[in-house]
Amino acid sequence: FDIDTLSNGTHTITFKLKGANGLWSAEQEVGVDINGRPVIGNSNVTSETLDRLKSAMFKVRIEDDNTGGSSLFYDVGYRIKGEGGVWESEYISDTSYNSGTEELEFTFTPDQNAPTGEYEFFVEATDEEGGVSDYYVMSQSITVQNNEPEIEQSSLDTDGEPLEFTTGTTIELGVDSTDMDGVVSTVIWYADNDGDGELEEIGTGANFSFDNQLAPGENTIRVRVLDNEGGYSEQEFVVIVKEAPVEVTLIDTLVEDFSSNL
Repeated sequence: FDIDTLSNGTHTITFKLKGANGLWSAEQEVGVDINGRPVIGNSNVTSETLDRLKSAMFKVRIEDDNTGGSSLFYDVGYRIKGEGGVWESEYISDTSYNSGTEELEFTFTPDQNAPTGEYEFFVEATDEEGGVSDYYVMSQSITVQNNEPEIEQSSLDTDGEPLEFTTGTTIELGVDSTDMDGVVSTVIWYADNDGDGELEEIGTGANFSFDNQLAPGENTIRVRVLDNEGGYSEQEFVVIVKEAPVEVTLIDTLVEDFSSNL
């Protein structure tokens, strides 16, 4: 007796037995409950690229013939795509069924130590009668990327007007920066100190004394902050360089006085 063709639900099967003497037994009835497995449908995600410590939400359509979505048991996991590793759930939270949309919802939030790369996700649902859905790997994936360091403030910050310096004087360069998922490893400063029209490296360090040989006029100083994974942020500052005043010597004064008396 094959039940594969029976629809989901309770079916009544009636049977009777015929003895060797040709007589039939009384009819007997047996109830058979056909339980359908949960069915997983379309899914979507709010973002397919994510910095560490940021979140993305998945929504997955799930239906079952006998068990309400809020009563299903869900197994949700992630792993680095292509590596065939163990499914994990540490970064999964807020798993719940939305009865209004008939969708399973969950949030993925990689922490500051999460490996970068492309993550794939799976969902499995089990109903109250033990029916298990097909093993479903979602078509959407999320690429977790390194957080770039953040430049917070610099000694070149202004309220609007560029800072002014005199050519030949030392400029004290400084920058404060942070990195949410690592450490700031290097700070590099750039300027056109040789007047060739190109910015070149002039020094390193969060605090740096710059031997300013910039041409008079408007100049650009750039700072690049790198983290321990190679990510970086840059910021440019405009400064005004003025020519140094000409010093008048005693000989210059005597020559000027002599010339005026001629």
